[in-house]
Amino acid sequence: MSESLNLFFPLGEAQPIKWRRDSDTPLVPETDGEWISPQAAQDMLTQWPKFDAIRVFFPGEWAGVRQVELPRVSRKQAEKIIPALLEEDLCEDIDDLHFSILKIDEKLATVAVINHQKMQHLTQWLHQGEILATTLLPDWLALPEGHLLVSGERCLLRTKQWQGWSAESSLAPYLLKAQLRDSDSVSQLGVYGELPMALAAALDSCGIEKTTSETLPAPQTTVVGLLCGRWKPRVNYQKQWERWRPTITSLIVLVGVMTVERLVSLWSVTERAQQTRTVAEESFRHLFPEQRRIVNLRAQLNVALREAENGVAEDELLVILPLIVETLESKGILKQVDVQGMKFDQLRQELHLRLRADDFATFEALRENLATVFSVKQDALLQDNERVTGGMTLKRKQNNAS
Repeated sequence: MSESLNLFFPLGEAQPIKWRRDSDTPLVPETDGEWISPQAAQDMLTQWPKFDAIRVFFPGEWAGVRQVELPRVSRKQAEKIIPALLEEDLCEDIDDLHFSILKIDEKLATVAVINHQKMQHLTQWLHQGEILATTLLPDWLALPEGHLLVSGERCLLRTKQWQGWSAESSLAPYLLKAQLRDSDSVSQLGVYGELPMALAAALDSCGIEKTTSETLPAPQTTVVGLLCGRWKPRVNYQKQWERWRPTITSLIVLVGVMTVERLVSLWSVTERAQQTRTVAEESFRHLFPEQRRIVNLRAQLNVALREAENGVAEDELLVILPLIVETLESKGILKQVDVQGMKFDQLRQELHLRLRADDFATFEALRENLATVFSVKQDALLQDNERVTGGMTLKRKQNNAS
């Protein structure tokens, strides 16, 4: 269902504005009324659904529709030169007038002309009522072509698409004769309202056939109008902000809360990760004390494990380690030596130990006791502060291996 709102501004600016709701659904009746102020319009519009079109019609006396020949130029260029082309035909300064192109047919342009003060009055009223009009036209363009409307003391006539006028009833007969005298004019008019005697006589004298109708049709739809250039409708951002401010504020608060929760969660995860890394580094240093500097814990741990394992078969290592413990415990030397690191060579079946003891004599006793079970190769010993550090390579003797 399509529904439109049509507004009719009066000739006197202090008079109420008439409105009419039209629908393309036959079961929905047209309604009309008056607004005495923009606030009254705003209060009522808030109770109505959104309209597909809002057409505004003002007194035809406020604007003139003229035709002018154009050179071969684009529409954008035509908008700039039309005021100068019409300057000699107008009584007012073109700087005080608003020009709107209604139609361009080859070299002929149909142009509506209205004073800026009138446009200011119209657009200001619509702005105060928060009405976003789709078209703004003289009131006689609300009629179908070939129709005459008599409403109180005013008459509206539309003969062709862009031909017509609005005037007081006393002037209507003279204007009617002047326009219908043209041989290319209409031969029949549809009449709405009661014709004054002078106007009826003028129609008869011009030989115009009259058909009377009591139902006034809905205004004709058009996409053109005077709302262009500096008078093009613009959204009232302040009103839009006031309307959407609660929703936007709620969204901002919601996003803020979610962001804070996310940051707190991220901080908590970071703290747990740091604590886990600290524990892992302490365990790594305890297992591999020679690794004093940790750059990449994962990579260093993998390298240390590979060096310790040096292969997948560990049967020989499982035999060597108990022999070392058993031999040293029997001699009471085990607790006098610290093992700093070990490496098992699977290919040679040798165990490399990095050891630390209190003195050189302990290393000598250690070598002599291990030599009863292993072939021992001792590296050079180094004095490290008050302790001695050195390395030994052990391999089981043949009689023990068997």
